[in-house]
Amino acid sequence: MTIEQPLRDTSLRRAAVSRLMFLAQQNSLTTDHITTVAETFGVHPRSVRRWMDNAAQHNDRYTPQRPASFTLTQVMRDAVALFCGNIAAAYRDLHKRGHLGDDPVSYATFHRAVTTAYTPGFLAGLRGGEKERRKFDVHFTRDIGHRNQAWEADHVEASVWVNVNGHRRKPWITWFIDCASDAICGLSISAQTPSRENILLAVRAAVLRGGDHGPFGGSPGLVRVDRGKDFLSDTVETAFGILGVRVVDLPPDTQNSREPSKPSTAPSKQCTSPASSASSTPPEPVNQTKKTPTNAC
Repeated sequence: MTIEQPLRDTSLRRAAVSRLMFLAQQNSLTTDHITTVAETFGVHPRSVRRWMDNAAQHNDRYTPQRPASFTLTQVMRDAVALFCGNIAAAYRDLHKRGHLGDDPVSYATFHRAVTTAYTPGFLAGLRGGEKERRKFDVHFTRDIGHRNQAWEADHVEASVWVNVNGHRRKPWITWFIDCASDAICGLSISAQTPSRENILLAVRAAVLRGGDHGPFGGSPGLVRVDRGKDFLSDTVETAFGILGVRVVDLPPDTQNSREPSKPSTAPSKQCTSPASSASSTPPEPVNQTKKTPTNAC
């Protein structure tokens, strides 16, 4: 019986070859044995005989030789960087210059070698710069920990509109979230910009247990807050200090910070090869009039 897909497990292949080698030593090996193993693994009987020859060269133990893997040379790495992470353009340039060897590898092999050697974030940085690379960074990775080990607090603007005294507004939610379970321990809702009073109301709702409060909440080990002045106020710090809870202010977010406005004459972000940039001519200035000097009286 032939299976639909050939078996790739080396241990199973080694066991089958070991059995065939034992039969060969007992002078009981037949062609039917080899054909049965070949059909089981979905290969030709000649492949099974090659396995047996391999085992005979390694003390009756089947030891497959791994094919040599293709690795990038320094010239290939320079080409990938020169073309700003464009793997196809780098491959065409290397093939044209003859840097892929006497027997050039296929594009699929070259592409696989590049994606193995470089991370997606690195390739994105070659294409779009540091800002694109940072999109692949992993943020806020911490151990899960246990319940009430750490809370995080923040203000969130709700994505709904409400009627507040005839005015259309979006309410603000101040909440404390347990980092281990992602449960909301306490919150407060305000129709205007939240302040420290809203934080104290959310603290009360998060700390109290029983009745309408809970089951999540209690006394945390620490509370992480952003660098907002309301969270860092003395009133909030005193309230947590009475409970013996340490307040940790998180560092500012410099990864996704807003960049200053750039002048309209900023250079293009497109990455071009030296050959194309050398042959290109600079653009003509726009809306610039030549000033003629006036004769001094």
